[in-house]
Amino acid sequence: MVRKVAIVGFGSMDNSPEARRKDDLRSWRYKIAEAGHDILASVDKGMDPKDIQYIVTNYHGEATVEGGSPAEIVDALGMVPTGHSLITDQCTGSGTSFHDAWALVASGQYDRVLHIGWDSRYDLLNRADKRCLQSNVDYDYHLGFDHFHTTDMANYFNYKYYGKRQVLEATLQNVILRYWYANRNPKAGLYGVPCPIKKEEMLALLDKDEKEFLRRLPRGLATDGASGVVMVPAEDARKYTDTPVYVEGVAQKNTPNYPGWPMHYPLKEYDWMKVTNTPPDKFDFLCSPALWLSTKEAMKRAKIEPKDIDIAEPPFPDIFMFIEAMGICPRHGAAKFIIDGETAIDGRLPMCTHGGADGFGKASGADWSNGLVEAVIQLRGQAGERQAPKAEVCICQGVGGVGGMGAMSATAVLRRG
Repeated sequence: MVRKVAIVGFGSMDNSPEARRKDDLRSWRYKIAEAGHDILASVDKGMDPKDIQYIVTNYHGEATVEGGSPAEIVDALGMVPTGHSLITDQCTGSGTSFHDAWALVASGQYDRVLHIGWDSRYDLLNRADKRCLQSNVDYDYHLGFDHFHTTDMANYFNYKYYGKRQVLEATLQNVILRYWYANRNPKAGLYGVPCPIKKEEMLALLDKDEKEFLRRLPRGLATDGASGVVMVPAEDARKYTDTPVYVEGVAQKNTPNYPGWPMHYPLKEYDWMKVTNTPPDKFDFLCSPALWLSTKEAMKRAKIEPKDIDIAEPPFPDIFMFIEAMGICPRHGAAKFIIDGETAIDGRLPMCTHGGADGFGKASGADWSNGLVEAVIQLRGQAGERQAPKAEVCICQGVGGVGGMGAMSATAVLRRG
């Protein structure tokens, strides 16, 4: 029998500009320890490191840190000899590790499990491999195909099916919102950094000089990251806090990690076009069946419909399938949904309210867990100036890998306690 699970503590390392000035003095172990102790300190009625019965963490993978990391992390957290599983699953890794941490509590195996997603840019053994080993290394990598090429392909299909003008206007809106949300989050990487562009001026520029428009668009912020939660059985939640957040549904799905697979994969029980609600003439690698499958399964387990979702915390608002997989808007309607202001704080679906990965800090292994922490803050009503007006149900989504612009995907549905 599956037990209901509650989140009773949450936290992250400080990503603010002031904190990042000290990055060279802090190792990846220090940052994980910072997040872990921030999580335990947030437990209103107290929780000691020795109370934790198991730890699940993750990082992006590919030539990062060393093989002895699990023991080093337990030591850094001051939780020796607690058991620890370390997972790698690219940009959806902290969603996958959350899924496994949740399962350990839901199954009855443990009553107090700590979950942390983390990543470090400065401890790479070979930085070039980080960008290349994202797909099927027997094919794509050896042909010189890497993550940047995949992004170019994604832009091509986005322009084709949504319209180039709509995509660029939606991108502009997302950048404006990135700064708006991040400037109301003291831990965000862009906190205190004014938005360097104005919407009206950029729209006028788009009409005259598209190349200059693209040049002036601010790029996302890459940082280190560590964040997560502590979970307990729902029946124990009030022992630790008066404002628990309940995990209503969790799912994780995987598909092959090379771009051409959706058109050729011989798995007949799945109709990929039906899964992604895509007409045959618009089906391509960008459709991301794993995202659709994980989102639908988590929503089904949570027994919610699109109308029930108040907030969404994926890492990137620019991946339109996040919105469409929820069923919030029609297929290929997400760009217009964003342009119309529906992901703003007063819109239908406030989204990436911590600043998103590009505003809080793109940390890959911590992208999903950064959104998770924000979801908990929103559902507890503690988000201050960026607090969503309605915060009863929040969905956290993520994708990782190249295949289908998201070979793996994890989704969770959370509800206010």
